[in-house]
Amino acid sequence: MKTPKGLREHQKLLDLANANTSYLDKLKPFSKFNRNGLDVALSTRHASELSKEDMEFCFNLTKTNMETIRSLTSAVDDFRTCTALLKRYNASSWGWSDQRKRTELKEDTARFLLARSQSSADGAPGQLVAFVHFRFDFESTADEAQIPVIYCYEIQLSEPVQRKGLGKFMMQIIELIGIQEKMLKSMLTVFQANTSAIKFYRTILNYEIDEISPSQCDDDEADYEILSKRLPHRASLTGK
Repeated sequence: MKTPKGLREHQKLLDLANANTSYLDKLKPFSKFNRNGLDVALSTRHASELSKEDMEFCFNLTKTNMETIRSLTSAVDDFRTCTALLKRYNASSWGWSDQRKRTELKEDTARFLLARSQSSADGAPGQLVAFVHFRFDFESTADEAQIPVIYCYEIQLSEPVQRKGLGKFMMQIIELIGIQEKMLKSMLTVFQANTSAIKFYRTILNYEIDEISPSQCDDDEADYEILSKRLPHRASLTGK
């Protein structure tokens, strides 16, 4: 279990991470995605920094993806699996609520990685096409310690940019931000029935079922898994 001194040190890391307003300043090579027919610029914002239009885009994209089961199922092809997954989602504490989702997106601790099509020739800002909602927070371990993590609340891509490598690229940026801010893990939650997403995170991005995931704690009733990936020390990123 972490000592009070250790907790204070971890709290300082969280405070510094949450105070940062320019997570990509030292990650310039990752501020653009230009492949597979996409030309996208990436940036980060605090919830309070999002324009009304950008916040509305994030809300509407999330709602659209949930209603069409695109992001929720991550391309699960079996209709019965898709239907069962949607029913579980709606019946769970995660079930859709406009008000709850708007509140969640606007919370002070919400951070956003935004993907925007490149600006037009006249200099007008490009259209948002995807986002990741992430946060810095404490998470428990099996021995009841509290460690600082970067937690991916959700990743949402509009239909034209799906299956082109952008989602993987954005998740890798989330991990790099976590390393930069000295977080110990990158974490996320996924439904057990969403086997396609679990396969993506575990085989492509090398996430593992976390030690506090319900399946590891003899909780047979839970229908979700907590996945995590240990992050290397910042020296691995900066060379210092």
